[in-house]
Amino acid sequence: MQTAREYLTRRLSDMTAERSSWIPHWIDLNKNFSPRRGKFFITDRNKGTRRNDLINNTGLRAARILRSGMMTGSTNPSRPWKRLTVPDPKMAEFATVKTWLEDVNRTMDRVFASSNLYKALPLVYEDSGVIGTSAILHEDDFDTISRFTTLSAGEYVIDTDDKGSVNAFGREYQATVYQVVEKFGYDKCSQMVKNFYDKGNYSVWVDIAHLIEPASIKSYDIPKLPEKFKYRSVYWEMGRDQTSPDFLQVNYSLMKITVLKGLSSVIWVWAQMVNLKTAMNPEWNCMLNTPYLVKVVEAI
Repeated sequence: MQTAREYLTRRLSDMTAERSSWIPHWIDLNKNFSPRRGKFFITDRNKGTRRNDLINNTGLRAARILRSGMMTGSTNPSRPWKRLTVPDPKMAEFATVKTWLEDVNRTMDRVFASSNLYKALPLVYEDSGVIGTSAILHEDDFDTISRFTTLSAGEYVIDTDDKGSVNAFGREYQATVYQVVEKFGYDKCSQMVKNFYDKGNYSVWVDIAHLIEPASIKSYDIPKLPEKFKYRSVYWEMGRDQTSPDFLQVNYSLMKITVLKGLSSVIWVWAQMVNLKTAMNPEWNCMLNTPYLVKVVEAI
């Protein structure tokens, strides 16, 4: 019987193979419209090479106008651009509910303003227009509450359920030894990473894999929580030695991977995950149940 790591590695490999036929097309699009975007190999990082494929700036200008127009018209930070309500129209008429929704809306505005959301969204809109699909990873941040990471074409893979809704997300990327230890903790790292860290070789690159998928999928030896947690997020070191921990991090979430329909499909990966150590804490349960009470109405 295969182990959890073997299953996760194979699952990510299968999703990557399914995407492979699109890579040449995306490379051509990026060359002509967004030459600084696109990561098609795990070693693609800090690409400073010159781009000499462009004849003129027509493609760049078109992408810039699209990006700016979508940002200004849909999510302009200088004016209200969203409205909250609850699924039950009758409940939405209660004064206390309206007050609560307004408080939540103001809190969201403060969190968005203090985070990097408004710096990330223009890239989301650009990829949506150029590639047709874009992804943004939303994670918790101790300093700003939320942190958003834009992922360009070729950097991630997705899968769908029987209804065509995105329900799985995966990626392979590189992080430095210092970044890996800082994010996941010294004890979770492989002996190789620990040795580099102890010697001060902080800038050595480490290959990391990340998969978000429904928690209902056979768990093998992956820790499992109650059924109310719909998704699990697993990070692991690629090619680590056998004496190292299987996973760098295993989290569970009540949130869904939502596909936003608009200019094109935008994959918004809500990775607000519950750490296993705090998953049964009542405060966490209350906080993570809140999103089910609210829905965002179309942009104002």
